[in-house]
Amino acid sequence: YGVVLRKLGVGILAVNDKQQIFVQQDFKYPIQKFLLNIPVGGVDEGEDVLIAAQRELKEEGGLDAKEWKKLGSFYTSPGMSDEFATLYLATGITAGPTAHEGTETLVDQKWMDIQELYRLLDAGELTAPYFIVALALARQYLQPKA
Repeated sequence: YGVVLRKLGVGILAVNDKQQIFVQQDFKYPIQKFLLNIPVGGVDEGEDVLIAAQRELKEEGGLDAKEWKKLGSFYTSPGMSDEFATLYLATGITAGPTAHEGTETLVDQKWMDIQELYRLLDAGELTAPYFIVALALARQYLQPKA
């Protein structure tokens, strides 16, 4: 078997006061495509997982959050990798400057309506695993409009 050894991962579902979620087009080199995704990243050696999530949200979106709720954890691709990711719901959002890393290719960052994102999820149109799992775990907290 081929195995990819990875560090821990984090993903952040950032929700503003207008009930919108922060999303971005994230380039994935292995498949040579941009995927609609939430801010995601790695946990540095010895770093607390929540601190890593807060850092990633700031780096990728220039956002801070007052409230953080752990949604859950999952293996991102257990058939080929040991990567284990923890997902957070971030609310009480305030905006500031971003601090993108040189290796990141993020474009079309924007806020999208929760109802529209759940429509895309339910139609099978979202393909980024962090995003899919985060939306599924957060549904009970977000209660999209009918």
